[in-house]
Amino acid sequence: MQESTLIPFLRKNLDILFVGLNPAKGSSENGHYLSVNQAFGNQLYESILLTKLVDKSNADELIFGANKYKYQNWNFGITDLITEIAESNSAKIKPKKLT
Repeated sequence: MQESTLIPFLRKNLDILFVGLNPAKGSSENGHYLSVNQAFGNQLYESILLTKLVDKSNADELIFGANKYKYQNWNFGITDLITEIAESNSAKIKPKKLT
């Protein structure tokens, strides 16, 4: 499998650390955790962890790098448990029969 080139947003004194299982292929190709779809950013906003909706094109920096739009200026980080890239396009994934 291919290793991701995503750079985790990790630093001291984080209030919340988001840990994904493994990086999506599209995210790794784009070089941004939240570049494939808007869903996670929308969920952060709906949960009031973000005070403003942010576009996926610059979501990584706004959510994990800066504090401007975060609830009480909390510090968020993100990383993956496993760094091997996973195919995230369901049309390209073939289910395997369990034996």
